[in-house]
Amino acid sequence: MTDVLSLTAWGHDPERREFETVRDHALLRVLTEGLRAEEILNLRTFDLDLPNGTLVVVPLKGQRNSTDARPIPLQPSTVKALTRYLRVRATHPRADSGHPDSAWLWLGTHGRRPLRYKALRP
Repeated sequence: MTDVLSLTAWGHDPERREFETVRDHALLRVLTEGLRAEEILNLRTFDLDLPNGTLVVVPLKGQRNSTDARPIPLQPSTVKALTRYLRVRATHPRADSGHPDSAWLWLGTHGRRPLRYKALRP
């Protein structure tokens, strides 16, 4: 995991676009926080509380307005990676508040929908 994180840490892989590299690094950092894949993929931008270093995980089988949501404390390196990703994400066409996909945290590329489970496979 350390090797993969170091490969994506700087976001300037000449073979990939910066958005993808920065997104993937942030995604990997969140994976190290102990969330399940589906929990990570269901995150919305409003689930993040980066000033306080937390994110809120909503139960997978419950409703988004459920009271069973749990806060997850984040490592400083994860907060930094998410902050960087949100900056780059703001330039993505689907991040515009008028777009139906704008609330999803993990946006796809090449006109694709937000990331789904298949995108986490190596």
